[in-house]
Amino acid sequence: MKRTIATMALVAVAGAANAATINFEDRALNDVVSTQYSGLGVTFSSGGLTGNFNTIFSGGTTWNGTAATATNMQVHNTDVGGGSNGTKVLHTFNGWLSETGDPVFTMNFTNNVSTISMDFVGISAAASVIAAYNGSTLINFVKGNSSPGIQRLTLVPSSATTKIIVVPGSFGDWQGVDNIDFTLVPAPGAAALLGLGGLVAGRRRR
Repeated sequence: MKRTIATMALVAVAGAANAATINFEDRALNDVVSTQYSGLGVTFSSGGLTGNFNTIFSGGTTWNGTAATATNMQVHNTDVGGGSNGTKVLHTFNGWLSETGDPVFTMNFTNNVSTISMDFVGISAAASVIAAYNGSTLINFVKGNSSPGIQRLTLVPSSATTKIIVVPGSFGDWQGVDNIDFTLVPAPGAAALLGLGGLVAGRRRR
């Protein structure tokens, strides 16, 4: 009986997941997003994708297929195009004007991501993409459409990944990203140690 209880406790702890939300409301306007959310287990960086978008993601009529060399990573409360959610978003209109190609940014996580969702606001011309990667290898992706307005996409990676690449629109579009929700799976070793600690404490009490 004790062995069964111990096994169940370890499984329960190992199965726990950490959910978090980033909406950028805690950032100042024009703040450049990078490591500010490391406490949630994620860092942001400009770029991270090479190759032709039309080939990688099966089309995108207004993509020029070339990643911007310096995607703007600022927080702003204004976006243009087919809709706005009226709150702070990642990307600024002025920043987009200085980009050299299609915008791309990477989210690197401390643990594997089991699911990730985000809003794309200000859609005007191009589909957006959320993609899971293992190093430089594409695992799977979800692509929206070019309907004007606001669109929410959700990606469930088909295998373990700590790297998510986001393509918000194209060079000819001005999309912002907002309300990023993600769930991280705890590292097995840490979960097992936590479970064992709880069991030892329980045994001492008895």
